[in-house]
Amino acid sequence: MVFSTVSWFISVVVVGLLINIASNYLLPVIDNQLSKYFDTRRKQNLKKQAFIEREVARMLANPSYFTWQTTNYIIHNNTIFTCLILLFVLLLTTAFLDIYAKFAAIPPAMRSILFIAGGIATLSVLIRIFRSMSWSVKSRVIIREYLKQKSENLKISH
Repeated sequence: MVFSTVSWFISVVVVGLLINIASNYLLPVIDNQLSKYFDTRRKQNLKKQAFIEREVARMLANPSYFTWQTTNYIIHNNTIFTCLILLFVLLLTTAFLDIYAKFAAIPPAMRSILFIAGGIATLSVLIRIFRSMSWSVKSRVIIREYLKQKSENLKISH
């Protein structure tokens, strides 16, 4: 019954979030190091860099695309914040239901069903957070590269 305790559930969620956050920020560094030794990783990095360059070229050619990309970045960051609040509420609800089920003499089978339902809801929120974080990091790289190239173009023209 270790898997149906609230402390286990919360620790898994926290560890999962920390791993995802770390992977989003450490993956580019690790990729660069691995690309020195592995051709497949080097090809993947070149493909990512080509994608970023295409996106930056699109933004330089069409300023409204930059606005769209920035708006999407803001929306995904707001989604992450909203989902984190929802995740906190789901965890509190799960903890409350677990405590209530113990004191209300609810049968273990019913407690398991409530716990599984809370777990499924929490998992769906976590998936949304992970997807938004991944998109947000990718978008931030593209926007940062665009701003760097834009400032270089302004320096050259003046």
